[in-house]
Amino acid sequence: MAKGDQLDIILGDPNLTWEDWETLGSIFELTNINQASKQEKREILNREIRHAYGNSALNLFRNNYEPDYEEIVRKTAAVLKLSAKVPLQTATVAQIEEFIVLEVLSRLKAQIIKESGIHAWHAVEDSVDFEIQKYLIAGKCPSCIASRFKTLRGPALLTALLAGRMAGLPQYIAASELILVLARRFGFPDLPPMAGSLLERAIAALFGPLGWTASFFWLGLDMGDTNWKRVIPAVFVIAALRKRLHHHLNPAIFQEHYQAPE
Repeated sequence: MAKGDQLDIILGDPNLTWEDWETLGSIFELTNINQASKQEKREILNREIRHAYGNSALNLFRNNYEPDYEEIVRKTAAVLKLSAKVPLQTATVAQIEEFIVLEVLSRLKAQIIKESGIHAWHAVEDSVDFEIQKYLIAGKCPSCIASRFKTLRGPALLTALLAGRMAGLPQYIAASELILVLARRFGFPDLPPMAGSLLERAIAALFGPLGWTASFFWLGLDMGDTNWKRVIPAVFVIAALRKRLHHHLNPAIFQEHYQAPE
């Protein structure tokens, strides 16, 4: 079931924004992706993501919807050595995507500590906590979700996130704010307010040529015939989009309360 699978469903969602397509296109250096029609963009990204995963020789005989996205996600989790953390045979695609996102963020944490020391990670924790408090003060969060964040402050917040002890909307909000903070560190140091979604721009910064894709992240991965430097970012972005679309969130909410650092 490739056409209509968990990847094709997201790419066919009418609520995808111009920035969403730009972010996905940037992973595959598709600079003019938004010049195509929605259906063309859907087919192009289906092909690019699947063929980046597949063997180049076999791709000659595949259509735009092969192989199935579930196979890609499960193999991505295995390459990231998540087999001990995730029941890969029984977990859903969305569940595995969540673990992949948390693993990527955990590796970024390790990179920060290795390169700049634990104090640098503590600064990230403080920044994320500060941004989430601004998000809550802005009144964008339901009271039941806000109460969850009142019990998770400072280091406890990201500890719970990266340990997989958060789920649903709180997990999405915390991960999104962490992505924004990390993007300032790795890709866009200023992140000034701009049209469109800051979250998508932040993801693009992390996965762009100046972002973490050029870092030690790739060391130790069994690359094989798969272009993991494109597949892993693509799965990460699709996972983020699935969460946002599931919760019917306007991507601009992360821009409205954000102020660029002086």
